Amino acid sequence: MEVVEIQSPIATSQAAGVLVVEPQSPLNGPTPTPFVAPTPGVGVSTVYGRLVDSVTGAPSMNIPIYLGEFDGTLMEISVNNSPQVFTDQAGYFVFTDVPANDGSSRYTLGIILTNIGVILKEPDSEAEIVFDAVAGEVIDLGVLKNSLR
Repeated sequence: MEVVEIQSPIATSQAAGVLVVEPQSPLNGPTPTPFVAPTPGVGVSTVYGRLVDSVTGAPSMNIPIYLGEFDGTLMEISVNNSPQVFTDQAGYFVFTDVPANDGSSRYTLGIILTNIGVILKEPDSEAEIVFDAVAGEVIDLGVLKNSLR
């Protein structure tokens, strides 16, 4: 499995302990309002991104995103045990208080809809998104494409 670094098409700025995210260019559909990513606490990170339809580029609204673990061989995401958030009206999602990695595993993201699940992939390749959570950092995964309909 190839691990890739995500390059975000989103501009960010830090002000008063809050990361403000503003899209550089609109996707097909309305330009979203700036997204504010919370500053992480001690020993944890904040992970966020934006989910859009893979065909139309429109925001994927109210989609459950699961935070899973990757141990180097197996990706594990569970509807019963994995942390879950929903995308907002502009397709943004944010996980707060993500524990920093201990070195034995990394994180991945997935979508599970009506018994169909998929690990989210880097927008321009087939590589699954795999990332480390670093204490005190805000991790921008950029714009991700949703292929489930």
